[in-house]
Order: sequence, then C-alpha cells, then structure tokens
Amino acid sequence: MKCKGESPAVGVKLEAHVKKGMKYITLTPKSAETDENGKAIFTVSGDKKTDTELAEIKFKADKLHTTLEVKVQAEACDLGNLVTNPEKKLNLKEGESSEVTVKAKCKNGSPAVDVKIDAIVQGGSGKVEVSPTGKLTDESGKAQFTVKGIKKTAKKDKISVKFSSGDIKSILDINVQ
Repeated sequence: MKCKGESPAVGVKLEAHVKKGMKYITLTPKSAETDENGKAIFTVSGDKKTDTELAEIKFKADKLHTTLEVKVQAEACDLGNLVTNPEKKLNLKEGESSEVTVKAKCKNGSPAVDVKIDAIVQGGSGKVEVSPTGKLTDESGKAQFTVKGIKKTAKKDKISVKFSSGDIKSILDINVQ
C-alpha cells in the first residue's frame, strides 16, 4: 500500500477474504498490518484445481479495496530460475524508461506459468522506479516490467532491481546517466 505521495503506507490494517471460489483456495491470515515497505503478507494455498471459474480474494483497508483473481493449477512448478532481458545491466538516461522481461523456468525446463515475480529497487532511493512491483508470468513464463531512471547515479551508487519469486532471484544493475 502506498500513500498519495507514493511513500509506503505503514501500519495500515488490511483485511482479506475469499470472495469467490472457497472450494479452491485457503487464505490466511484474515487480516495483516503493513510493514515499513507498505506490504502486508497473506498466504494463499491451492486446495483444488480451478476449472473455468477463478477464485477471487478481496483486500480492504478502510474505504479502499481491490480484488485478486487466483488460478490453481493441477501440477506445481518447482521453480528453477529467473532470467532478465537485459541480462546483467541496464543503462538509462534521466527520465527514460525501458521494458525489462523476466522469464521464469521450472526445474524441468518448462515455462513457469502464473508465478508471481516481485520487483524491488535496491539502493539509490528516488533514483530509479519499477512498475509494477509484482506480476504473474504469462503462458510463456514471462512477465514485463518498466524501469524508469529518475535521477543521475554517481559511480559509487550501487542501484539494482531484484526480481524474485520465493528464494529464486535475478539482479539487474541499473545506471542512470
């Protein structure tokens, strides 16, 4: 959660409930408080493969609310790796944006479908933005993110975007000229 000025909303109670598809998923806890990054953590367990109907979770904080659709697959993917394109470093001009593709693969080599990839800027607060901060991979195991250079970085700055899913991660170094 973010405040109007894009700063993290800290200490906000976020409530969640399964709005549709209770036979497919289990959600815990029912409420959580946002941390210093504005994030609240919930666990969703897939109990039964979703057919044509997707499960749906509603999140609410005061007058704000959003929903999340959940698809449960028959087989779980044992995530093997994440690869970014560009692979190691991204050079941007101040005010410029670039698309970054993250490809997720299962250990058996097949595309990791519907895997949530989180994107977090590390170091250099206010010099780089990434959006969205989390996205599910598509049928080919890919998720698209936009990285924007806000302010020039100095040589000493160590700025990167960490793309991760569970313990698997890929780091993309960012330089803004």
